[in-house]
This record gives sequence, structure tokens and C-alpha cells, in this order.
Amino acid sequence: RLREGATVEFEIGDGRRGVEARNVRLVTGHWSTLGLVDRADLLALDTGCVWGGALSAASLDGAERWSQPCATKGKMPISSKE
Repeated sequence: RLREGATVEFEIGDGRRGVEARNVRLVTGHWSTLGLVDRADLLALDTGCVWGGALSAASLDGAERWSQPCATKGKMPISSKE
């Protein structure tokens, strides 16, 4: 989680919440400390697979969400060669 008092960049705006104030929805990953955030203005999907969490996915056309537990905490390959 974010440290107390910290603000994420998509929350900074003109006194209103950032992306919500612009009537858009931000879809992002690569920020596992946020965890799964699913709200009108933000869909954050990084649920920390590389840290032993889960791999998450979402349907952008609907409300379906999927999550698969990861079995390899800290052992994700950077690249694979077959």
C-alpha cells in the first residue's frame, strides 16, 4: 500500500480526483502495491504475481474479472528460450 500521506499521480488534479474529473477510465498495471482497484475512473490490475500474489485480467467490454494465483514467488523468468 501507499505510505500515509502519499498521493498517486492520477489522483492529482484541479481539486477533484484526477482521471474522474476528466470523465475517462485509466487502465493500468505494473503497480502491485495498489493491488486490484476497480472503480469508475481506475482499473489497476497488478496483483503482485511476481511477489507471490496473483495474475489478474479483466474484460474491457464488461465487468468480468479473472485472477490466477501464482506459484513461483520471486522466480518469474525475465525471458524464456525454447
